[in-house]
Amino acid sequence: MSPARLLLLTALPALAVAGCRPSETDGFTPGTGAVPAVLQEMEQQAEDAFDLALAGDLRGVSASAVRLETDWKAYRSRLPAGDAGNQVAPMMDRDIASLVETAGRSTDRIRLARNVNRITGLIADLCRAYAPPVPPAVSILDVLGRDLLLDGMTGDLDGARDHLVLFRNEWDLLRDTVLHAGEGSDVAARFDETTEALARAVQEESAERIRQTAGDCLKGVDALEQMF
Repeated sequence: MSPARLLLLTALPALAVAGCRPSETDGFTPGTGAVPAVLQEMEQQAEDAFDLALAGDLRGVSASAVRLETDWKAYRSRLPAGDAGNQVAPMMDRDIASLVETAGRSTDRIRLARNVNRITGLIADLCRAYAPPVPPAVSILDVLGRDLLLDGMTGDLDGARDHLVLFRNEWDLLRDTVLHAGEGSDVAARFDETTEALARAVQEESAERIRQTAGDCLKGVDALEQMF
């Protein structure tokens, strides 16, 4: 994770939101609970590009990068006012430009996946202004879970330790909200278990176990999102 992205996650945790879905309007009015369709499309493109990168479908990643660039240009002039837009926009400019440039020539699927995951996090940061119903920490957990998955795949134990700290902090912020939701106690208990399994894998410095348990945590994040 880049220092700039790490700073954004730690200093401004409330900027991110869990998936930009749902929205039934193309409107750009902040605070309505309705996220612009173009941001929803960007989120889906980024999620697809992450999977394509890991699968080694470089042509697919390149096509997704071009669509992301097009959608970002269409949305950029409609950025919400305030710190979110001001801080996220230059990072989004950089990361999308980097993805477009490297997707057409790089065969490093991990590098491409990292780049796409940064974009996913930035999209989530922007979505917050529209006050979608899913708690912010769910999206952060999703992004960090993918970071941990990549850490396990590459044996980046230092990265895994850093991302685990952030992952556990976000779960701590979200846990009470989950407990008060329908059937939240069961979901919270299962997520506690997968998070602790991930922590043990990091402590044991087992890259393969980090990869496996990060995947389990991502499945858990999907279950969290379905609650809201």
